[in-house]
Amino acid sequence: MRKRTGVAAALGAVLIAAVTVVAAASVAQAAGDGGETPVSTQTHKME
Repeated sequence: MRKRTGVAAALGAVLIAAVTVVAAASVAQAAGDGGETPVSTQTHKME
């Protein structure tokens, strides 16, 4: 039972880490999309 509990805890930690990474990536992508639009507009203006 202790081994199973350890495995469950490990899997839980991995899932939490994965969710955190995905959430951070989603926020970064959203921020990136908002930040890239003016940059691409400026790039077109420069051309």
